Amino acid sequence: MSCICLSGTYADFPAKIFIYSTKPNSMLSTQFLCAHNVPCDVMSICGVAHVTCSGPVVVPTEGRWFHSYLPFQIVYSSQADVLLGADWIAACQPDFIYGGIRRLLQITLDRLLTGQWQQER
Repeated sequence: MSCICLSGTYADFPAKIFIYSTKPNSMLSTQFLCAHNVPCDVMSICGVAHVTCSGPVVVPTEGRWFHSYLPFQIVYSSQADVLLGADWIAACQPDFIYGGIRRLLQITLDRLLTGQWQQER
């Protein structure tokens, strides 16, 4: 999987979301941030100001929605409002199918049926 384009939301605003497995960090577009007045955090690292946002990102799955929170770097992007990178993939571990994401309940059922995952008693 190199790139998946989905329509979802970020901080409850409709967003064009790209999932790139080759990009190390997730990012939020400066245009999207300014257009929707999305709140952000400013922190100083070694005397340099860094701006991040960590609002909820919601992407569609088969018949449902996948909700997640992760700090996003703010960058200029003419392609996407939200870019989900390898950090998001590692944290959320979605199951990709046919240019989308499989419904999470189905993932759990599949793991249980194949013996990869079992609920603790």
